[in-house]
Amino acid sequence: MTTVRTFCHDLYIVRRTLLGKILVGLSIGTTLGSILVGFALSNGSLTTDFLVFSMWLVVGTVLPLGALLTSAVTIAADRESGRLRLLFGTPITKTDVFVGTLLSRLVVVTIAVVAGFALAGVTLGFLSIDLTRSSFWKTAGFTLLLCIVYNSFGTTISAICSTRLRAITAALVFYVVSSIWPQIVKIVAGSDETRLGKPTTAETLTHFLGTLSPFGAYSQAVTPSQAIYAETVTGSLLATPTMLLILLTWAVLPIPLGYWWFARTDV
Repeated sequence: MTTVRTFCHDLYIVRRTLLGKILVGLSIGTTLGSILVGFALSNGSLTTDFLVFSMWLVVGTVLPLGALLTSAVTIAADRESGRLRLLFGTPITKTDVFVGTLLSRLVVVTIAVVAGFALAGVTLGFLSIDLTRSSFWKTAGFTLLLCIVYNSFGTTISAICSTRLRAITAALVFYVVSSIWPQIVKIVAGSDETRLGKPTTAETLTHFLGTLSPFGAYSQAVTPSQAIYAETVTGSLLATPTMLLILLTWAVLPIPLGYWWFARTDV
C-alpha cells in the first residue's frame, strides 16, 4: 500500500504545482501549433503528409523533451532537498518511491498527450479537413509511446543523479544524442543523401541502425517515406512493427537499471 500512497502523493504534488499544467499546456499548444505549421507547409489545402510531418517536427520534438525534464527532476530533487531521508524514516521503501514516482509521471504524461491529440482531432473535425484518420491516430499513438520512453529515462536519470542540475544535464545529453543519432549514423557510414530509387541492402541497414534510438524509430514510424529521418519500407527491417518493438524495448530497458542503481545507493 505504501507504493500506492507514494503514487497518489506524487500525483497530488503534480496537480498542486505547475509541472502538470505545463505538460498539458505544452501538449495542447504543440498539437494545435503543428496544425498551423501544416497549413503553412501545405501552401494551401492541408494534406495528411504535411500534417503528420508538422506534428513530427513540432510535437515529436518538444513534447518528449517536456516529459523527459519533468520526470528527471523528481527523485533527484527530493534527494537534494533531504526529503528522501525523511521518507525512509517511515515504512516507505526505495521500491515504493521509484515505482510510485514512475507510475504517477506515466499517468501525467498519458493525460497530457491524450488531451493534446484529442483537442487536435476535434479541431480538425471542426475545420472539416479530410485527412486519413489512421495516419493521425498512428502519430498520436507513437507520440505517446515516445513520451513514455522519455518518461522512463527521465525517472531512471532522476534515480541515479544526486542533484537536479546533474539530472537535467544528463537528460539533455540523452535527448540530444537520441535526436541526432540517425544523422550520426549516416555521417559515419558515409551515406549519400542524393540517392534516388530503391535503397540498397547496405543503405537499408544503415538506416535501420539510425532507428535504434527512440527518436530515430519514432521518425521512421510516423513520417512519410523519404522525409527527414524516414526511408521507404522495403522489408520488415524498417516496418512499423519493428519500430514499435524498438520503442517498447527503450520504454522498458532503463527501468531495471534505474531501480538497481537507486536500491544500492545511500541517500
